[in-house]
Amino acid sequence: MHLTVFVKMSLTKEYFTQEETEAKNYVCNLCQKIFVAPATGTTSHLWTHMYRKHRKAYDRLKQEDADKKSKKGKRPTATSSEADDNKRQCLMSDFMPKRLDASKKEAYDMAVLNFVVADGRPFETAAGVGFQKLCAVITDGAYKPPHPTTLTQAK
Repeated sequence: MHLTVFVKMSLTKEYFTQEETEAKNYVCNLCQKIFVAPATGTTSHLWTHMYRKHRKAYDRLKQEDADKKSKKGKRPTATSSEADDNKRQCLMSDFMPKRLDASKKEAYDMAVLNFVVADGRPFETAAGVGFQKLCAVITDGAYKPPHPTTLTQAK
């Protein structure tokens, strides 16, 4: 069976929560099943899950999408505050990790190495969940610390 994905990414926020881990996995808010976020950024697997396991919610989303499509040609009647909320389209880049240029990544890697070595910490400190979350917050999700083995080989 071929399933056409017709639902906008912004609607996934209602049924899926993106984990704040290094993998940025999705968790179904209805059944708590965890889904891997593919490198391509697609959400087809999430909607297939909705179709197979949560048919009522899926059908409601399908109806909402059909309603939106039927109103496309009509003049909007939204208030100014609603119009302001809808001005910005949800982009896939909002859900994908940000990229650092090579020189900045190298500088961050050296700072992590200095942090570990200067205080005599184990290299595994950089792989700790707490440290990785700290780096994600500080760099707005753009930097992931190197693997401990990579740190031991730094020059």
